[in-house]
Amino acid sequence: MVRQSPSVGYSLNVFPDETLDELWTTLRTRAARIRRDAFGNRPFPVELRLSAQMVAELRAKPQAVIELRDYLRGEGLRLVTLNAFVPASFHQPNLKERVYLPAWHESDERVRYTCDCADLLAELAPADVSEPSLSVPGGVLKSSADQTPLSDLDSSSARPDKSVRPTGAGDVHRKTSDALRRCAEHCAALETRTGRRIVVAIEPEPGLTCERTDEVIAFFAKFFPAPESRRHLGVNFDICHQLVEFEDPAASVTALEKAGVHITKIHVSNCIEIAKPLVAPELLEALRRGYAESKFLHQTAGADKTGRVVYFSLDLPETLTPDGLRAMAHAGVETLRIHYHMPLLPGGAMPTTLSAVESFVRGFATSRPNVLPVIETYTWLEHLPAAGGKRQDLPANIVAEIAYVRGWC
Repeated sequence: MVRQSPSVGYSLNVFPDETLDELWTTLRTRAARIRRDAFGNRPFPVELRLSAQMVAELRAKPQAVIELRDYLRGEGLRLVTLNAFVPASFHQPNLKERVYLPAWHESDERVRYTCDCADLLAELAPADVSEPSLSVPGGVLKSSADQTPLSDLDSSSARPDKSVRPTGAGDVHRKTSDALRRCAEHCAALETRTGRRIVVAIEPEPGLTCERTDEVIAFFAKFFPAPESRRHLGVNFDICHQLVEFEDPAASVTALEKAGVHITKIHVSNCIEIAKPLVAPELLEALRRGYAESKFLHQTAGADKTGRVVYFSLDLPETLTPDGLRAMAHAGVETLRIHYHMPLLPGGAMPTTLSAVESFVRGFATSRPNVLPVIETYTWLEHLPAAGGKRQDLPANIVAEIAYVRGWC
């Protein structure tokens, strides 16, 4: 039975659309079907990903923006947010670290794309969406940054294993903050011109210069200390990412809010979790067979028996090598978590953090009803080839996910 009030959205970056024609196909067929099956006659809250190519097409044809806006509203596809994390082809083969390009500190390309997305969101989002947001990377890869630590991060309550991964250089943080400030200034001018307040939300992710909650807080405290400087900036809190960091999501959200860092969006996502991985050869073999060849980057972290993170690999295949296994054994890894957005459904051969995700979402939905949780399971197309029969029907799987997560809200 369809619930009377939609309480969860879905990120359509699960579909490999790179052109405007491809997006139209998804909206008219798959998204429209999901809306009917999951919400009946009620609106379907959606997160769209506009590739750089789509953005260029829309900018070149203002009438196409109007047509897209009118179709979304007429079909009951309620655009609440944009995923501006990946301008390039998201589902390209061997995407890996290219997911973070263009980098904030290397050119103006990321700023231009983000500002273009903000302009389009102001036109496309319904008037009753009071705070449309778009999510962007939380910095750049630490492995590509200078190793000079930022003093604020050194003095923060960093987890004890901070030596495992070096913190990004102050210069990289400064260049990133300069780029974000330009995006915020663009959004301020946009609000003056249109009355629409668009918020750019950085998304912490394992391996980036802003990955842990304490790093995000330190970044805002150093570069955006005044409340007015944060009016158009916030955080997209991805549950999977912070679970891979072995954080308590509820405590992380509380810390961000206490520090005056605005949470604009929650990505409801689930990661792989393996207890005692070094004595679970069958699960490690299942990882090799089913997950190691993914086109996506799957950061992997291991915690010891105290819950302290003592092992990190930027991608899963490295973890499964003999050197990776030896490093985990030497560090005393008792629990392994992998940044792989697993379907938000019970069952399956691989253990996940689903119970932790559910617990957090139930509490968050009750205490902060104005922030819409958005499901982001962009890996479905990698799961489906191994499934048989009706399980290969992607829209049907998405409908099942929505129904299951709505039960928490």
